[in-house]
Amino acid sequence: MKKLLILFITLLLVSCSTSNIEVYSNHYEELIIAASDLIDQGSFYEAITVLEEAIKESPETSIAYNSIGFCYSELEEYDQAILMLNKAVELNSEYSFAYSNLGNAYIGISNEDEAIIAYDNAVKADQTNSYAYYGLAIINRDNNNYDQAIQNYDLAIKYSKDVDYYISKLDCMVTFGEYINALTFSNESIEIFSDNYELYELKGMVLEQLDKEDNIVSYYEDLEIQFPTEYNVSLNLGVYYFKLGQYQKALDAFNSHSENFDSLVWKGYCYQYLENYTEGKKIAKKIMTNFPNSYEGYNLMGNILGFETDYLAASTFYEEALKFAEDDTPIVNLVASYKNAQRYKLAIEKGLHFVDSYPQSYDLLYEIMLSQFYRNDYTDTIETATKYYDLTEDPEAIYLIALCNYYNGNYQQATVYLDNYLDIYPNDESSLELKESLVTLSSSKLETIEGYFNDNYLYSYNNIVFNEYDDPISDYDVSTLIEQVKDQNDPYTFVITDTDYDYIMDNSNNPLDIISLSDNQIYMKFNRFDYNIDHHVIEAIDEIESPDSKDLILDLRDNTGGSTDSANNILNALLPELLISQMIYKDGNVYPYYSDKSMIAFNHIYILVNENTVSASELLTLGLKTFLDNVTIIGQNTYGKGVGQDVFEDRMNKRIYYIVSHYWNVREQNISEVGIIPDIMIQGHELKNYLNEIK
Repeated sequence: MKKLLILFITLLLVSCSTSNIEVYSNHYEELIIAASDLIDQGSFYEAITVLEEAIKESPETSIAYNSIGFCYSELEEYDQAILMLNKAVELNSEYSFAYSNLGNAYIGISNEDEAIIAYDNAVKADQTNSYAYYGLAIINRDNNNYDQAIQNYDLAIKYSKDVDYYISKLDCMVTFGEYINALTFSNESIEIFSDNYELYELKGMVLEQLDKEDNIVSYYEDLEIQFPTEYNVSLNLGVYYFKLGQYQKALDAFNSHSENFDSLVWKGYCYQYLENYTEGKKIAKKIMTNFPNSYEGYNLMGNILGFETDYLAASTFYEEALKFAEDDTPIVNLVASYKNAQRYKLAIEKGLHFVDSYPQSYDLLYEIMLSQFYRNDYTDTIETATKYYDLTEDPEAIYLIALCNYYNGNYQQATVYLDNYLDIYPNDESSLELKESLVTLSSSKLETIEGYFNDNYLYSYNNIVFNEYDDPISDYDVSTLIEQVKDQNDPYTFVITDTDYDYIMDNSNNPLDIISLSDNQIYMKFNRFDYNIDHHVIEAIDEIESPDSKDLILDLRDNTGGSTDSANNILNALLPELLISQMIYKDGNVYPYYSDKSMIAFNHIYILVNENTVSASELLTLGLKTFLDNVTIIGQNTYGKGVGQDVFEDRMNKRIYYIVSHYWNVREQNISEVGIIPDIMIQGHELKNYLNEIK
């Protein structure tokens, strides 16, 4: 904000009124002039000392108090400033410029209400006080009162042709998107202040919204000639190209610019989007070295590593950027990085820790919302999505709330939100499919089950059996129905109900057993790839200190499989960047699953298997063995089930359907009816027999 000035008068101080005249001695005048010189030099404490002498000389004269108040404002000691300035207006109630300075001091402590009162008093004392109008304009602009702000700017300009007023008014017009009026005003301002570069710069921003690319480029090129010493000209041209997505042209403009902090940052982001990560990392390192207290270098390095899918490495740089954060950028990027690395718990915890620090950050809420959704925390997702929608009115939040209510079994609420979303996007395919599912779930449960089989079941099935049952269907009957409908050679299509359902859906039940067998051996066992097992495993792995010095023992004996998505997610955490597997569905569609660069490496991985190691557990075993050179499989031949299941939930009736829906392969290997042959064969079934083979 523009500093409000002090009025110094040598013999008499007349506060815009002939009724308040303060008379003081020649010595007082000399002290005021001496203090004024010190203020001009920026020697505020020294000026205060001199002004205190003036007060001793004439304690009932207001000008010294006003001047001390100004000094304290410059020193950002606003409480002292307010004390002195209140004394000044107490001594002279018509001292308009003291009121202006008082308003400025109140702005310093973010007390806009008192600032407005002070500025209004300044105007009452002197209707021509441009500083007061300017202060009121700033407050109205910051509170989105555009029309009132412009009115105050116009009054400030009416009483003083101060270039700062013109710049601030034009900036306000640009900020509020009043580009047509801003163009007219910029031309008027430039006629008055033809040598002020800031006005030309703001006009450039206006032209970027209104004019053609060629004309804008010519405008900036002309500015380079007119203002050869203004380094921002080529910078603004580069930023303009960057906004257009023309990153090479932007880079050329930045390269023509003398190298400084701003040009380095923009060049780094150009290299990022040009996918020249090597040069981008060089720029990031240079910024971190030369400007270690700025978040930009760390943020840039994090972005580039994120583009390379090395999300965990990126997060370490975002954590560093967070120490020097000037806005919400580092925390948003950090939460997104953890989310992309499938570290949803970390993303949620970190994001929620900073929500109160950035209450208007819809980007932060968005990343927290998605992390909660991917972690299957549907109730929390609804709460965050509601807050996100209140800030943005983004319809995506409506759809997500509908989806979460669907997964929570609140089908009536899901229908309400989904209908609202379909009012906006009536042809959205995913929403129409969800609507169809909701209609089916709300009517016949038999039709729902039959739809699962018809749309997804990999094998042929006995659809006539559906005619032998009626709605509503009990848990016992639905289990019997599944057994009768499915292929009789398929033991892996089934339904979970009642207490088994409650156990699986209870997030407090961790199906993962973890034991430290020694200082360098971690043992993990789980019996199915059930609800959230991938989150439990990944979170447990992340808590292991120095994993590269430890052996991981995965006990997959008697693990009857489950979700292949969960197996792939665990593989993603343990493998480098590659194509992990492919899912082949009955309609011929092939879905590849890729891992990112964020790999947790162990000294050695031992996998314990037997003849009851099935499906998803075989996928995890084969994936680790195929792509890592430090994996040993111990036990008996696995079952040989190279198919996977899709999982369907009916929360209203507390049922989970596991339906075989696809084949899978790893590097085009499928182990159906063959199984996986261990590296070390074991005859016995006791755990100690397996552990004896581990050195």
